[in-house]
Amino acid sequence: PFLAETPLCCNGCGRQVAKGFEACCRTCTMSSAEGHGPQCEARTAQEGFASKRPADAGPEGQPDAKKSAAGAPNPGASGATGWCSPRPQVLMRDYGAPNSEVVYGFDMDDTLIATKSGKTFAVNSDDWRWWHEVVPGKLREFAKAGVKLVVFTNQKGFGSKSPKELTDRIDKIQRDLGAPLLVLAALGSDGFRKPRTGSWRFLASELNGGVAPDVANCRFVGDAAGRAALGKVKKDFSDSDLKFALNVGVVFQTPEECFLGPEAAKATRRPYSTTSFAFDPRCLGKSGGAKTKVGPSGKQELIVVVGPPGSGKSAVTTSTFPSYARVNQDTLKTKEKCLKAVVEALKAGQSAIVDNQNKDKATRKGYLDAAKKAGVPARVVLLDVPKELCFHLNCYRFMNKNSPEHRAETVPDMVIHGYFKNVQPPTKEEGFADVITVTMADFEP
Repeated sequence: PFLAETPLCCNGCGRQVAKGFEACCRTCTMSSAEGHGPQCEARTAQEGFASKRPADAGPEGQPDAKKSAAGAPNPGASGATGWCSPRPQVLMRDYGAPNSEVVYGFDMDDTLIATKSGKTFAVNSDDWRWWHEVVPGKLREFAKAGVKLVVFTNQKGFGSKSPKELTDRIDKIQRDLGAPLLVLAALGSDGFRKPRTGSWRFLASELNGGVAPDVANCRFVGDAAGRAALGKVKKDFSDSDLKFALNVGVVFQTPEECFLGPEAAKATRRPYSTTSFAFDPRCLGKSGGAKTKVGPSGKQELIVVVGPPGSGKSAVTTSTFPSYARVNQDTLKTKEKCLKAVVEALKAGQSAIVDNQNKDKATRKGYLDAAKKAGVPARVVLLDVPKELCFHLNCYRFMNKNSPEHRAETVPDMVIHGYFKNVQPPTKEEGFADVITVTMADFEP
């Protein structure tokens, strides 16, 4: 599945991003791989939120038949008990949403609502208006037809501060709407954050009374569709909503399509694609893997790997050159120690492989000089992959504890952006005997 959103409006540094993106810094103390630590627990308790589903919410009722559940209030509704935190870094409130096979999911900001102030982020809990005057009426029509209305919203900006402003604003939105609603707000970067599907799976397994959503008749509506700019209209801040719908397997619609109709949406002249992405995980492994392009030469040599964080450097290194002395700065901490390790390996008659970014000529020159002094040839393996693949793999190794490349935290986006901004592609003119390029098609799924 798509794991990472494509940050289309990033200004290059990766820290300050445009409309709809929450702060990228992770100031919340996270002591476990799940991204939830003691300070999170302390903050949750301090703000008055239950640390788990309220005891009086009750078990999910099992309907006699699927159809009979449509329109029936969810026995687990927490409207009377208010907001709760059923999972680490997830906030939820159920305003009596019914169990139903038909689920319509919605993003919140710039889909259901916009700010009255015109600012990117709301200045207080009253800084909101409906995205369009027809929105509340449409939502009431859906609810009257027995549709379960669910808001899936990414709110990482509230992951390290009080979410009271957020919850107060949502309470006011629901009061004005006056229709049953379930809200799931993802405050972290875990599997509940769109486009990852944790929130949907949680809904289907625990928040729908045992009724399985019929994905063929469900939909998700959001503004983050990866659409290009047009005139004064800015490009979408990301494509996370579109990818969320694709991952879940439901129909995707933009707010224009859902609330204003297909003709109005077409008139915006801002199409989106469900098949064309800079990176598509469904296209991995088309050529059989990197081993078909590169491998040991059968004689002593030095391999220098060049590639961004999260591009698969370590996977290529360990799977393709298992007998080579692996030199890695994450382990050795400094460039000086890496160079020393290469010199010692070559002096001992071993082949060595440098598993670092090695993005500039100056860094690579030190290793080339060491190979020349030892009298062994040097080859370079360039991982020429799109930035979006790096975001995806960065998320994957953070989320997948069973991966040999698992990391307790992600590499900051700004580091990945920095590589692509400053990389100097390697050439034979630097002194390499060969330059081997590995592309996204060479990755094994």
